[in-house]
Amino acid sequence: MAKWTSTDDTASVVPFVKIDSCQQLEETFQFGEKLGEGAFGSVLLALRISDGHKFAVKKMVKKKDPKTQYGKSWENEIHVLSRHRHPNIVAVDAIYESENSCYLFMELCDGGNLADELQRRTQFAEQDARCTLRQLGSALSYLHRHRVVHRDLKLHNCLLKRIPSAKTTDGSSPRFCRRRGEAAVDRKGSPATHPCPFVVKLTDFGLSIELRVSDQSLGDNVGTPAYQAPEIVKCSSYTEKCDVWSLGIIMFSLVHGSLPYSSRSESDLIDEIKDFNYGRLCNRCKTCSELSAECRAALSHLLVQSAVDRWSTSEFMDSAWVTEKSGGAREGNIFAMMRNMNRTGDK
Repeated sequence: MAKWTSTDDTASVVPFVKIDSCQQLEETFQFGEKLGEGAFGSVLLALRISDGHKFAVKKMVKKKDPKTQYGKSWENEIHVLSRHRHPNIVAVDAIYESENSCYLFMELCDGGNLADELQRRTQFAEQDARCTLRQLGSALSYLHRHRVVHRDLKLHNCLLKRIPSAKTTDGSSPRFCRRRGEAAVDRKGSPATHPCPFVVKLTDFGLSIELRVSDQSLGDNVGTPAYQAPEIVKCSSYTEKCDVWSLGIIMFSLVHGSLPYSSRSESDLIDEIKDFNYGRLCNRCKTCSELSAECRAALSHLLVQSAVDRWSTSEFMDSAWVTEKSGGAREGNIFAMMRNMNRTGDK
């Protein structure tokens, strides 16, 4: 048995096991329903026969040509998930590899994904969006400190793991707010001590890349169009700041209830991304006026056309909206915020 050790002291060694065929796994695990299907593999439910522990197993077929994006994807996923651990990144328990396939045994996230949750609730209250984005921002900050760029951050790649033991101040189970401005409370009306009844887990690292040096720029056009940063759709070089834009799109979607675009075709969507201006959108969007100034300021710094002017993940995590403290990051000056929101000018 070979083992890959992590570059991070907090991460454990991930067992890496060579097998002849899938039949060997069936001696130890019982496979169940399909949990999902992605561009680079399918995910199945698996039960370890010895103790009944459940896993989500991602099966990826190994392509012969490593130069193709599919051929690289399973290697990318293994490389990142075997070397890095974080509370908000899906954990890998073991990796099994046969001649033609690779099996990632990952922790089971039983709450669906953020896209499902948003569809169920139609819109997140700021408090709920905040506790969700804190977790995503923490995962991204960790990845970027370790020179890993995700490149496919989106609602569907944010899994949710329920916390059945989470309790409010009176011992009742917490609930999520369904309407904007409705606070999470316990039965006595006191603020809930656990506003998030789930842990957010970032997943799907098939398009991720680990930079050789911190200031390395990238050039390949990858990712999901609606979440791609302007520099990617413009076919310009880009850095880890592309993930920050995607984080902004997720934040916008949660607090507004939809993506910020109205295009029906991919070509029109690309044009809309190239011309996107959050300040201009806010001027004609009723939902914007119902958000806090701190929330609008954070979005205005995440959704900036220029990657140089866009916040880093650490600046986002230090912002007044995330910390709920005044004077965070750069948005303390309201005039600077307004200049940033209208940087590209009204058209």
